[in-house]
Amino acid sequence: SSPSIVVHDPITTILWCDDLPWLCVGEVVGIRLDGKAVEEITHNMLPEDTMSLVFQLQGLRPATIEEDPSQSSDWRTCNIQDHTFTIPGRLAEPLNPTIASMPANPSKVFYLLDSALLVSACFLCEDERDLKGLRGANTFECEFCEHSPALDISQSLRVIEHNAAHLLHDVKTKVSDQLCGLCLRPSPLCQFFLKKGKGAEASLTIDKKRSNCKYTIKFYYHKAATSTSSAPCSNIPLQCPRCPPTSPAIWKYNMKVHFKEKHANHVNTSTYSDIWDLTNFEKQSIKQIWKARYTTLVRRSKKTDSITIVASESHKSNNYTV
Repeated sequence: SSPSIVVHDPITTILWCDDLPWLCVGEVVGIRLDGKAVEEITHNMLPEDTMSLVFQLQGLRPATIEEDPSQSSDWRTCNIQDHTFTIPGRLAEPLNPTIASMPANPSKVFYLLDSALLVSACFLCEDERDLKGLRGANTFECEFCEHSPALDISQSLRVIEHNAAHLLHDVKTKVSDQLCGLCLRPSPLCQFFLKKGKGAEASLTIDKKRSNCKYTIKFYYHKAATSTSSAPCSNIPLQCPRCPPTSPAIWKYNMKVHFKEKHANHVNTSTYSDIWDLTNFEKQSIKQIWKARYTTLVRRSKKTDSITIVASESHKSNNYTV
């Protein structure tokens, strides 16, 4: 059987700090599967899309002879200022380090680790690519494009219209999969729920607490619903008028397929066709976006005057061999 992860187990993952990726060590303080807290999961469940871990960042310092009499480990974990993070399970790498404690305080345990195991524990990860600025740009690569253009998460409407171009013109996409408008994963991996905004005349908006998607992309629901010259795509999650109000919303571009599968008796009537019908303007605009998909521009974040972390040459991973 596959080994398990329980609360208080150690893991490693990648943490962005000062615009650079670092390997870090954390202690699991929470496990969530399908949005519910669980006490234990097996390692082979980590890649699941509905799996997430909450971990407490751990500090590392050199281990002393008293802490490691065998001198087989270079480092030991230690408590630092409280920093808790939630990550998808697929981004966590389980550890199986030595558990130790001091005779004077046997109840206070810590982990012993060596540099070979950690690949230069918690030091700057480097390779031939220049990764500086990647985090600040808030970008991701489109998995459906051959040349993988960088899409800026902060420009949510551009992401939605780029994906809309795939939905309407890419032969690799299948309408029957009812792909998510933000990440292009098939239904029901992503789910969106709607709620009424604050105020008597408020319109619908995304219920962030109940919704889930691979990418955390914020967009103004009411603004995205309208096709304009500057933002022609109107693909947003809509509440199906035939489904119960508590059901997940359906992306507009998927609504006709949804009706064919769930409400076949109503798909060919004019009662609901306005929900999924697109104007000629929107169709032509999305077609132009499809043709120009490899010229997507990335808006870089502005430089700040904040103090940067400087990693010494001895602390960089390219100076270690394993």
